[in-house]
Amino acid sequence: MLSTAHLVVGAAIGASGASYAEILFYSVIMHFLMDTLPHWDPDFTKNRRFFVIASVDMLVGLCLVFGLVGNDLNPKILIGMMFSILPDVITFFLLMWKTTFGQNYIEWHKMIQNRNNHWGGILSQLLVILLGGLLLII
Repeated sequence: MLSTAHLVVGAAIGASGASYAEILFYSVIMHFLMDTLPHWDPDFTKNRRFFVIASVDMLVGLCLVFGLVGNDLNPKILIGMMFSILPDVITFFLLMWKTTFGQNYIEWHKMIQNRNNHWGGILSQLLVILLGGLLLII
């Protein structure tokens, strides 16, 4: 799933009023649950294209969250956002380092992905972003 969806949902979890431990826990768990939904991801085999898409995606997610929360941005929202993308950050670095350490985690993280065609996968993420955004502002 794109980082924008993870960031918006993580921010909503952070804004929920839960404790820091709960925000950390629910943000990571929600990441994996969201990855089981049908979604589109950029192709990791095309490194330059992947970095461009991933960078734009991250920037859009950050701008969207910051735009929605405005002056209400607080450490809990930031923690929710950070831990909502942590599983992908870990996967990215383990793949970049090409190490056998964490190989079981990488395989499991790949296995739970429910990648869909381009438009269907984008539509499901837009719905997640909309729902997360609504939860964030109410």
